[in-house]
Amino acid sequence: CNDIMDRMGYERGLVRYTTEHELEGKKTHIFRPRLIGYFAVLIVMCGAFAYTLGTRVPVELELIRDRGQLYVEAANNRIENIYTLKLANKEQAAHEYALSAVGPAGVDIELFAPKTIKVAPGELAEVLIRCSVDKDQLAKGSFDLKISAQAIDGSGIEITKENRFIGPLQSR
Repeated sequence: CNDIMDRMGYERGLVRYTTEHELEGKKTHIFRPRLIGYFAVLIVMCGAFAYTLGTRVPVELELIRDRGQLYVEAANNRIENIYTLKLANKEQAAHEYALSAVGPAGVDIELFAPKTIKVAPGELAEVLIRCSVDKDQLAKGSFDLKISAQAIDGSGIEITKENRFIGPLQSR
């Protein structure tokens, strides 16, 4: 651009990086309010990104009740609920998980599921599980059930999801 300006006989520097203050011959400052604002926004965005990476959960657990029926009356005076468990591994290493079920105090839950579930990196494992409770332990007809998946490979990963265990209402 300066070559063309020289050929035309005009002043050099028509296209350049400058401020209005410099064009008017005034003193310019390196640290201007807009530059400081941009820097502050950049620092906040980098902090938010670092926080997101630092608090990322390496596994995701989803627990979905069977839509076909609320509960099943099984043999030996037991009530069963069927769930689809989806376990997503968000890490770059395979993990093996053990499942457990916990209910309110005084309720013994029997979990029918694979002993362990192996999930490859970036994969989703889907498993049908059944939870069984003695009918006499269902005082209200339903309760909150917690299903946990704990990594057994020493990585310390554990996740718990809560769902509802539904049974028949007890007659008064």
